[in-house]
Formats: sequence, C-alpha cells, structure tokens
Amino acid sequence: MGWTNRLLAPLDYLRIQHETKRKYDWYLPGGLTAIAVGVFFILPVPPSVFGPSGLIDRLGQLVQILPGFYIAALAAISTFNKADMDDPMPEVPPTLAVTYRGKPFVLELTRRRFLSAMFGYLTFLSIGLYLGGLIANIVAPSLAMVIPQGYHVWAKAAFMAAYGFWQANMLITTLVALYYLSDRIHMVGPHHNKRNGEQPPAC
Repeated sequence: MGWTNRLLAPLDYLRIQHETKRKYDWYLPGGLTAIAVGVFFILPVPPSVFGPSGLIDRLGQLVQILPGFYIAALAAISTFNKADMDDPMPEVPPTLAVTYRGKPFVLELTRRRFLSAMFGYLTFLSIGLYLGGLIANIVAPSLAMVIPQGYHVWAKAAFMAAYGFWQANMLITTLVALYYLSDRIHMVGPHHNKRNGEQPPAC
C-alpha cells in the first residue's frame, strides 16, 4: 500500500547494496549484541533491565535527544552546497533497487542520496527505539505476572538481544555517518588540497 511505503521509506537504507555495508548493518551489531547478552548471563548480579533506573530507562534518556541531531544533519546534507555531493560515489558506488512508474531501476547513489538515506534511517530508528523502550517499561510488570518465574531471565535476555541489536546498529551506523561527515566528505573533487602532487583517495 502507498501509505505504508511512505511511512516506512527510511527503512530503504537497509536495502542499499554495497560490498562492505552488510558488515556495518548486521555483522558488527550482531557481534556487539552477542557480547552484551553474554555479559548479562556471566555477571553474578544481572543489571536491572526495566524500571525507572533500569538499562532501558537509561538508554532511553540518550535516545530521546538523538532524533533532533539526526534531523539537523539531514537538513544540512540536503542543502549542502557542493557539486560533488550530487555525483555518483566513486569506485563501487552503493546501489538501491527502486520501482518508478511500474518499472524496476537500480540507482547508483550519490553522496547526498546515500547520506540522506542514512540519517533518515537513523532518525526513524532512534524514534522507534525510544518508543519501543517506553512501551517495554510499561508492559514489563504485566508480562512478569504472566510469564513463569523460571523463564524471567530468558525473557529478559531475548528482549535484550532484540533491543540491543538495534541499539548497536544505531551506534555503528552513527559512527559510519560521522566518519563520512568529518572525513570522507572533504576528500572529493578537484579542489581538494593535494600533497606531493597526488590526488587524495576517493571515498
């Protein structure tokens, strides 16, 4: 349906294809999640997950301020006046399969399109994580009454694995976005300062 495509458009970032992108989207967040869940089981006193001073509440305090920063970055990228931003990314550019007027196309993304998709996704993800954590804290006491006592630790671990994965995904994607904004975005175009007469590497 058209309205769902519009509301979920920021998730198109996950459909972008590139030879190294899968590592940042899935492998590194998965590894961080496995470590976090492992530590949860190893600690003699597992940390509090829910409640006013639990892990979800502490993370929520950080997550709730992130959408504003992501939206500001998205606005800056959309209006950044640099011609190179609208050129296809060099070497092997990331691609996105789209359908336009019923016909499939594969787009080679420009830096502006790629970074806009990235920060749109981060905005969507941060809002979703904040609302997800808020709902989890509200329903956790009721679920604790329904789930048998012996399964509480496993239920918490399962929730931490799901919630923690997307937290780790947001962290890794944010670091990649900062890398592009603070470094690679300034290393393109013929006007970049050269050293020893050599052109700097393309991003």
